[in-house]
Order: sequence, then structure tokens, then C-alpha cells
Amino acid sequence: MAERSVDDVYGALGGEAAHALLAKALTDGLDSIENPPPALVELFDKFETVRPGSGSTPRNPARC
Repeated sequence: MAERSVDDVYGALGGEAAHALLAKALTDGLDSIENPPPALVELFDKFETVRPGSGSTPRNPARC
């Protein structure tokens, strides 16, 4: 699933721009990007999904 989202981001933006955008999102958070591509939002939503009973907490509780 995540691979498809990354492929979508790279396909939409091209390698260099997608890499820079993904690096910024990973470093500074998705909220640091103005109008992120839908595929990038989908990817981060997958990262932040918490499974019931997993004991995990989301990295950014405000987004849940």
C-alpha cells in the first residue's frame, strides 16, 4: 500500500521534487507542506493509523 502512494507522489511530481517534498514531510511533518499532493496525505494517513489494542500512539494526535 505505501509503495503505491510513494509511486503516485513520484509519478505526479518527478523524482527530484518528490524526494524533496517527502524529505521535508518526514523531517518537518506533513503540516509543513502547503497543499500536499493527495497521495502524500494518503501515505501519511497510513503511517499514522493506530490499530486498536496495539498500544501504539499516533505521532501527531491532533490529526486523528
